[in-house]
Amino acid sequence: MNIKIRMSPETKPKWPNNAKFAVCLTHDVDRVKKSHQYITHSLKALVGFRFRDLIRQICDFRFYFDDIEKNPYWNFPRIMELERRHGVKSTFFFLNESGKPELLKPKTWKLYRGRYSFNDPNMKRIIKKLDSEGWEVALHGSYRSYNDEELLKKEKRELEDVIGTKVLGIRQHYLNLKIPKTWEFQMNAGFKYDASFGLKYTTGFKKARYHPFYLFNNSFLEIPLAIMDIGLFLMRISEDDVYPQTRKNEDDILKDIEDLMNIAEERNGLLTILWHQRVFNEKEFPGWVKIYEKIIIESKKRNAWITNCRGVLDWMEKIKNERYDSEYVPCLTTKDFEGHKDKKFENLHIVIPLGINYLKPEPGGTEAYVRLLICPMRRCGLKSTLLGIGESGMYFEEDNLRFITIDRGLGTINNFKFVCKLFLNKIRFRLPKSSLIVANREEFCLPFLIPWKKAPMVLTEHGNALPILKKRRGEVFGVLYEFFVERFVVNRVDKIITVNEDTRDYLIRKYPKITNKIEVIPLGVDVTRFRLMDMQEMRRKHGFDPDENIVMYVGRLAEEKGLDLLLNSFKEVERQLKNVKLLLVGDGKVRKDLEELATDLELQNVLFMGTISHDTIPELLNCANLFVLCSSRETGPLVVEEALACGVPVVSTDVGRVREFIQNDTVGKIVARNKEDISRAIIDFLRKENREGIRKECRDSSLKFSFDSTARETIEVYKKVYEDYYTDNHD
Repeated sequence: MNIKIRMSPETKPKWPNNAKFAVCLTHDVDRVKKSHQYITHSLKALVGFRFRDLIRQICDFRFYFDDIEKNPYWNFPRIMELERRHGVKSTFFFLNESGKPELLKPKTWKLYRGRYSFNDPNMKRIIKKLDSEGWEVALHGSYRSYNDEELLKKEKRELEDVIGTKVLGIRQHYLNLKIPKTWEFQMNAGFKYDASFGLKYTTGFKKARYHPFYLFNNSFLEIPLAIMDIGLFLMRISEDDVYPQTRKNEDDILKDIEDLMNIAEERNGLLTILWHQRVFNEKEFPGWVKIYEKIIIESKKRNAWITNCRGVLDWMEKIKNERYDSEYVPCLTTKDFEGHKDKKFENLHIVIPLGINYLKPEPGGTEAYVRLLICPMRRCGLKSTLLGIGESGMYFEEDNLRFITIDRGLGTINNFKFVCKLFLNKIRFRLPKSSLIVANREEFCLPFLIPWKKAPMVLTEHGNALPILKKRRGEVFGVLYEFFVERFVVNRVDKIITVNEDTRDYLIRKYPKITNKIEVIPLGVDVTRFRLMDMQEMRRKHGFDPDENIVMYVGRLAEEKGLDLLLNSFKEVERQLKNVKLLLVGDGKVRKDLEELATDLELQNVLFMGTISHDTIPELLNCANLFVLCSSRETGPLVVEEALACGVPVVSTDVGRVREFIQNDTVGKIVARNKEDISRAIIDFLRKENREGIRKECRDSSLKFSFDSTARETIEVYKKVYEDYYTDNHD
């Protein structure tokens, strides 16, 4: 079916009173009475040696037998009082689970325990009260209703019988959506809008949808979700875990909210908030009510339009005929929306041992490469599992992507320790059926090859790591690695992707028998994320002087990056130029040494910025006048492409594919690896005029290196290896 979907990232709805963005307040009513949680939370407190929490759980158990209005999960009066105080009203989505738990399926126990009925006298009373006093009452579709049109109709009728009016909106339990079927079922059931399109376990704008969008030729509205309380507060997700093992601190939470509000304001977008009804209890969820109230207060300060889902629907209906037909781009189809999926590969499951914390992005070429690949893989319907490190066994799952930490309590870890943890956790982590292992380092392949090969494997070589290993760990270690790791792995994997021809030539010279299994796929840059922005606006946002000359480096602070050489070169730059600043973005083992060197050199304008959010890096690059790379060895480097895509010229040593990227003296210069040449090139570039023309030419030069072709070719390799391996084994 090729259903028409009307939506456009280019068109920004104008909100009432010319508000720059809108905030939509919602609450899902999953449970209204705390019951078995008294036992489960007491056990968790006991196991975690939280005796104060244990005593509180035992003492509070008396509320189980008391009036429901004293139950910790009955928080309707608190919400109504809070929202009245601020002059806002929200949407309540009420759930009526009608399924039955299955004895042999523990997952169903969780779904149906603590459920309630619309016909319960207490529920009838509160639903009618909310409706009569101006709050919106909508349906929280039961767990299986997303795939059952008749069940949706039944649940809708039952809620309408209580309030005596039509129910216009729905949000599916667990945000379950089967696109486009669920939307079609909802529309056929008589709903006017859905509010399920969002991220389950984190915050953000799913698929970059910042505004409500129409489906089915303007007949049905989708209101995207941006912030859910659980995804905002917790790093390890558990539907009813009052005591999660990993919480974000308040500063991180407020920073997340501020970032999302900035995005919504910048794009004239909609920020939909989901705060579950049961979390409005300071004893059970300390700090959660305060953050909800702060969202409302900050939204008012920014003059946002604060409303509920019904308000969004009414406004979009009002402006639909005035603006949509004339301003929106042609309707997209569900095929455009979901990506091109091939049923032949619907069972393909890609497993990527990563060795990083996927939930905490940091600068780095290999990590950026994996993140860029994930998006097109998900659009194609390919399932992926990332094995990494984290805190307290963090787990993340969203839209065909899982992130699993292979050991609890790991913050940072070197690659060889990570491999050891992979070996130790092989029994606990079972490979999904029809797996394809995709590794970005040779040693990451070992746990899946020893004692025997577990699945087809693709190794992506980002360069020759041996020289660096020998320098860091000694000649003996390098020889052992070469014989027991490199030789062993490259002869046993099914395919090797190299990101440049130098790496391919190196492997072929050493191992001529593997020539036919090597394919070169150069790295590309995400030109939609790394793009030109207003330099002065970005400088104001990040606190930089509008007139200063900013030189920047982004990446790991590692020995091979030559940052000591950059600092020595910058000494001469400071001597000759006024109002110049060097920004070092990233972190690493040599940071302390570099800070001491900067002090010894008496550098006045060097700023060590540490690890920066992955989404903030394009903004910082747009603050820079020049990017400098002094590395002794690189494969891409991808960061040079990213700088050019943001309109920043580059001074670099002759490493990797830099000569491909820097093709004229306007976009950059390749220099010898000494401080005289580097400082001279920096000074020359900072003295150039016509900076807007330089920015445009840098941007234009980057477009030929888009990551789109990298992704297409790489995914085709994955599919070919998968198809060949499982066809041969089947035969």
